[in-house]
Amino acid sequence: MITPLEKSCEANMPEGCRFLSLVHWNGEEDRKANPELAEKACELEDAEACWLLSTWYIGPDADFVTLGATKAKHSSHLGKLPRNIDLAIKYGIRACDFGCFQSCANVSRLYNLGDGIERDPVKAKLYLDKAKEAYKRALSGDKVDFTG
Repeated sequence: MITPLEKSCEANMPEGCRFLSLVHWNGEEDRKANPELAEKACELEDAEACWLLSTWYIGPDADFVTLGATKAKHSSHLGKLPRNIDLAIKYGIRACDFGCFQSCANVSRLYNLGDGIERDPVKAKLYLDKAKEAYKRALSGDKVDFTG
């Protein structure tokens, strides 16, 4: 399973790099996370890879709130990167710019709470509005791509 993904990533196919990064992330216990593969996919304009990187750098201990949910424990089978809000914002904004509404919402939340960065209600609203617009586009099936 890994060899075709490696070949597709070497051929600069972003999905191959993203899926290969997930194989490493979700792999065997204590397998080293490989963010470089997701970074390559993100540089190749794969919105989901940028979003994954952002969430990985936010980390599993972030203060996301889901009503009625209990916080899951981190599994030893999942990768883990050191929390880095600067990189989380960088990749989150890139994914948001590619139309990933989840990432726009995450960036909004980081700015709204001041989670690892200075609280900025103006930027929080900007990214919340982008999240709403991207969500509407996703529901309508209207995807923005390189043809505009």
